[in-house]
Amino acid sequence: TWQMMYPDSPADYQVTDIDKIGEYFFSSRTAGISRSLDQGNTWQLLLSLPSTDGLTLFEMVVSNTTLFACMRNGGC
Repeated sequence: TWQMMYPDSPADYQVTDIDKIGEYFFSSRTAGISRSLDQGNTWQLLLSLPSTDGLTLFEMVVSNTTLFACMRNGGC
């Protein structure tokens, strides 16, 4: 199970998707796409979202060693 480690953190810490390719973890957050090489202890923002409305996010799909991401509306 997953739970928020830092419930008082800013909105850009909200993870919407996570995938692994090789040694890297990739996460789609409200800030954009980030990666981690140390099992999620630290994250590097690779691609930020043009909007900070909290409703736009990246949907990620992995195929072999390629990560595909497409922007979509995350609202209900």
